Amino acid sequence: MKLPYAMVEMGIIYNNLNQRDKAKKLLQKSLQIRQKINDTYGIVDSYENLGNFYYDNKFYKKAIYYYEKALNMAKRYSFNY
Repeated sequence: MKLPYAMVEMGIIYNNLNQRDKAKKLLQKSLQIRQKINDTYGIVDSYENLGNFYYDNKFYKKAIYYYEKALNMAKRYSFNY
């Protein structure tokens, strides 16, 4: 499903435009869709992008939380990025 990937890209753009509420909603919705369809690679990608969002907006504890989720899941499924 390509919709979650498009939502992530739009979320990144909104974040770059300082429209953080829109960015956060799109990134979270993308994660929800990916979880619903059990897209493990996409879930890791969503966790990383949420980490980036929180890091960019200086919410470092939340950023670390999502980065750790991404890293742990990537290790579990042997994703090499």
